[in-house]
Amino acid sequence: MNQWNTRETLLMQVKNTHNDKAWAEFDKYYRSFIHMILIRMGVNHHDAEDLTQTVLLTAWQKLPEFNYDSNKGYFRGWLCTVAGNSRKNFFDKKRREAKRHEMAATDSTMTYGKSYSDADIETIADQEWEVYISNLAWENIKDELADKVCKAFIALTEGGDPADIAHKLGIERNTIYVYKKRVTKLLYNEINRLDHELG
Repeated sequence: MNQWNTRETLLMQVKNTHNDKAWAEFDKYYRSFIHMILIRMGVNHHDAEDLTQTVLLTAWQKLPEFNYDSNKGYFRGWLCTVAGNSRKNFFDKKRREAKRHEMAATDSTMTYGKSYSDADIETIADQEWEVYISNLAWENIKDELADKVCKAFIALTEGGDPADIAHKLGIERNTIYVYKKRVTKLLYNEINRLDHELG
């Protein structure tokens, strides 16, 4: 993270002050994750954009009531609870509107807004968090790597044959494995750092 050394520091800044820089940092690190969660819970892209903003604003309003304790769970768990409740309220409102228009029996909203338990939301959140944090880690380290290292690693993750990759890049086949080991270690360390700071 940039100015904020830990998640706790960032949360305290957002929670206790109207600090625009802290809020921008909070938005940067959690907006896309919230959007991913909502999409996985069946919200279409257009509605997910609006609902993500609602979740962020609700989280901002509720943060003064939130007491962070790493022993009691992850911050992302609390954030996903806020997202789940916001989604439920969103679809409850849609159902009421549909009923008022006497379309409840056939309105696609009835299936579009299926219910998710807290356990369902937690499972979705954990799965999406792994994808989100891995992508963020890659974005953070890729500029530190040489072009051939990046290309070799990406080609390997896409299922490319090491011999073919080595030939195309003009390097020894064994070098491919050296690159993979180096990048995997960097990625693993960055994922752990981000998970500790943001999770």
